[in-house]
Amino acid sequence: MVHTRGHGVSDISPRGNLWWRTGGSQNFGGYSEPRFDALLDQIDDETDVPTRQGQINDAQDILDDNPPEYLIGYTYHLPMWNSKVKGIELHDRIFAEWGRMETVWIDS
Repeated sequence: MVHTRGHGVSDISPRGNLWWRTGGSQNFGGYSEPRFDALLDQIDDETDVPTRQGQINDAQDILDDNPPEYLIGYTYHLPMWNSKVKGIELHDRIFAEWGRMETVWIDS
């Protein structure tokens, strides 16, 4: 499998140890996959970059094969589409612009 990265952090270790390691401090879903835990241990100990990248790819494959959670929806955007919300043009936007601030108001 070819992995593409859409973000600046390609190291799975910080998130993996918090969110998906068995007993992780922020593993609120109770995900447990012994193969993933073992790979995290190897990733944390590995210093050779190509070897470590291969281990990270293997860990991502495990998450793809046995996902810890499913994203059903991100946030509730419907109130923005109400005709009383003014000051924002949503018709031509096809994606969120992170960090962008809009001034909007409710016109009753």
